[in-house]
Amino acid sequence: MEAKYVLGAALIAIVLGFSHSDVQAQPFVREAKPWTYWWWMGSAVDKRGITENLEALCRAGIGGVHIVPIYGEKGDEDNFIPFLSPEWMEMLMYTAEETDRLGMGLDMTPGTGWPFGGPWVTEENAAKSFFVKKIKSLEKTNIYEYVEPGQGIALISLAAYDKEGRYTDITSIVSREGNIDWSRVQTADEIFAMFRKPTGQTVKRAAPGGEGKVIDYFDKNSLLDYFGRFSAAFSKAGLSPGKVRGFYNDSYEIYGANWTNNFFEEFQRRRGYDLHPYIRRLGDTSENIISERVATDYCETWSDMLRDIFTRTWVDKSHEMGFITRNAAHKSPGNWLDQYALADIPETEAYGSSDLSFKGLRTRADWGRGGPSRLMMKFASSAANIQGRRMVSSETATWLDDHFKVSLSQVKPQIDELFLSGTNHVFFHGVTYSPFSKPFPGKLFYTSTNFGPTSHFWNELPALTRYIADCQQVLQHSSADNDILLYYPMHEIWRKQHSDIVIKLIGPENASTWMTNTPFGNLAEKLLNKGYSFDYVSDSMIRALRVDHGVIRSVGASYKAIVIPECHSMPVETLSALLELAKNGALLFFEKAMPADVPGLFEVEKRKARLREIEAQMIVMKETVSMSDPIFERLTAKKIHAEEMAAKGLRFLRKKSGEDRIYFIANQEDKFQEGWILLDKDYKAVEIFDPVSQKRGKAALKRVANGVEIYLQLPPGQSCILRCTANALEGDDWEYWQPRQKQKLALKGPWTVTPVEGAPVVPKPLTAPSFTSWTNFGDDYARFSGKAIYAANFLAPEKYLSGQSFLLDLGNVRETARVRINGMDLGLIWCLPNRLIIPEGVVKSKNTIEIEVVNLSINRIIDMDRRGVKWKNFYDVNMINIHGRPYDASLEKPESAGLLSPIYLIPADKKQLTK
Repeated sequence: MEAKYVLGAALIAIVLGFSHSDVQAQPFVREAKPWTYWWWMGSAVDKRGITENLEALCRAGIGGVHIVPIYGEKGDEDNFIPFLSPEWMEMLMYTAEETDRLGMGLDMTPGTGWPFGGPWVTEENAAKSFFVKKIKSLEKTNIYEYVEPGQGIALISLAAYDKEGRYTDITSIVSREGNIDWSRVQTADEIFAMFRKPTGQTVKRAAPGGEGKVIDYFDKNSLLDYFGRFSAAFSKAGLSPGKVRGFYNDSYEIYGANWTNNFFEEFQRRRGYDLHPYIRRLGDTSENIISERVATDYCETWSDMLRDIFTRTWVDKSHEMGFITRNAAHKSPGNWLDQYALADIPETEAYGSSDLSFKGLRTRADWGRGGPSRLMMKFASSAANIQGRRMVSSETATWLDDHFKVSLSQVKPQIDELFLSGTNHVFFHGVTYSPFSKPFPGKLFYTSTNFGPTSHFWNELPALTRYIADCQQVLQHSSADNDILLYYPMHEIWRKQHSDIVIKLIGPENASTWMTNTPFGNLAEKLLNKGYSFDYVSDSMIRALRVDHGVIRSVGASYKAIVIPECHSMPVETLSALLELAKNGALLFFEKAMPADVPGLFEVEKRKARLREIEAQMIVMKETVSMSDPIFERLTAKKIHAEEMAAKGLRFLRKKSGEDRIYFIANQEDKFQEGWILLDKDYKAVEIFDPVSQKRGKAALKRVANGVEIYLQLPPGQSCILRCTANALEGDDWEYWQPRQKQKLALKGPWTVTPVEGAPVVPKPLTAPSFTSWTNFGDDYARFSGKAIYAANFLAPEKYLSGQSFLLDLGNVRETARVRINGMDLGLIWCLPNRLIIPEGVVKSKNTIEIEVVNLSINRIIDMDRRGVKWKNFYDVNMINIHGRPYDASLEKPESAGLLSPIYLIPADKKQLTK
């Protein structure tokens, strides 16, 4: 089963260039809008509050919610509703009815907090771990005397090795009670005992009624029992399929779980040999080649089981119940691509702040952890593209900055990074259900950012949600147009695994061990920076590819070539599949030489011989297989070109819609302002659409030898969508502007500042002495969070007034600004760069300008913490800061607010370009 979505007139409207308002009523707009995580603290919700919250979110332009029950608030215990109880199911049913009434969507986590688990999970069905203990003496009479006391510890196996390393299973010398008969051991140079024990992990951030052990993700019976609880609860409540759209699996955060009861059997079935003789190799930290091969096989088996036992079972059970699935496969010990590929909607995450730097952008310099990168976020979209999944979701803006400090101007570049990585179904992280009667800041989950009604940018949020919807309407209804499949050498990661944990968790936190500074990561970064478009491909995905007239095809996309980064080993099955693809005309580019080895231990010499046979055949296949440096010259020779715009500092995502080509382009650097951009096809017309201003028009275009060039004005922080077509386009030309910087007018004022709404008090109006933070205007202003109107009068020279447009440059604004000149609303400035075009006829000889500025809410929180106002009153994590320490704003300095730099009015002429 895959997600089924309604397409129709709205898609046609997007393709043909109709405006956002023309398609508002279409069914798919629900998915095009951003959705949000919606945390139910203590599940202390009621019908009135559900309606109030959902209606507010709907008005703000949010298309759906994802319910996650979590811990509650102290003092609110009487309102807690136990998870899956009849009362809880009543609230879920009511929510489903309300989202349906409002045209919104509804997803949920099948559990509380994360990972999956709960009070019904027995010890037998709970997550398990193993450890290996070397027996150094035979003095003890009970096997459990060799380990630290612990509940649930049980012997798995006892292995003896002679001086030649020959193995004997001596488990039988241990009685059920653990007593040992050492006299039965004939000869043993080394003895190793393998024990299992419960991990002891319980559900993190659990809600009432959801507390309990984490399940064994690798035991199908455990999974079936777990999801059976949901089937029973939903059936009893009469929840019909479709009322809740989907089930969600969060990123893998199960620690130490490296055992399940039938692991030895699964290992032998999948890897072809018995693991028992190699017990001493598990956890071997040496560079021993046998240990390396065993560790690779061990990790691959866990990856296979996570895919086949956990992910497939979860997806199948969800489909059986009428739900689609969203899967956050990252941080798991498996191959992300294969796990993402099974879900209806693969989900990546933007956790922290990406490494972006352009004028005006504030990022968290002291974050101290790896932030989201396009290279990591591409895993989810790669799987979606290859499998033909229409949507890729993302947990968005988690810890983008500390509490009460995130601005919309920070959110947009992060969302643009997600779009550039292939995401097209944004989930804010997030909103906490909070009764409207609860004082500021309401109920809050500890992972910033707050996108709810108590957020400082709540009234301006519709500008962001409209931007996202306009982008996602295009991105969800176009397909991938990438040239290259880049092989992801997962066995190289497992091969380097040497630790006493053995099972390797892969995530942003340890990216240096598997992504950055690896041949795969380095090549991916070079391809990205040079402007090549590519998806990652796994071993199993390669085996499912086919070739049609030289075009490499997967279920959902087509490609020109497969690129293999330098790697020491590769499964012979993958090499065999590559050989067959090359024989059928597929282009293969090895970054350097072919792999020299095969991973794993089973029949290794036989598989090595097969590798050499494949190599001998590939070496002579000069037309389709390339193995010499430099790789980028080889790609060019085969007419696989990079997009020139990347060298100019522009980032892009390329897609296609019918015969048209679609580009989403974002300027995330300080390198480009404007210029001619080469597109390597002979298009007849190119339309530019600015999803912030809602303006569109035909680009200035000129034909060149290898395609066309279009003129693009895209200052740092801006983004646009291009639609390139072989057909003529109706409509106006794009308006290009040429500001006359030497004739700019400084609006010096005097400026009056009039706070109009906010807290804790609304300061008295004053005349600003200079462009500086209003926190410098006295104590009331220092703790004020809200809206203030800056107003001034100015004169414009008569020579500028006849048919003249202007560029208004506000410079440094903290945080958003709505501009009116002579009573005309010119729009909201909410993202960088902080400027807008003033149409001709607005500016007169005598003028009044008003700028409504809204700041962050942190200054209000600083004041509350200094006065000891009790707002942090939650169970479990009672608010922590971005560094994981208890949150206390009382020692912080107020954040700057208002207009911080001179404001300029710059005459701007329409720029005439030769086509």
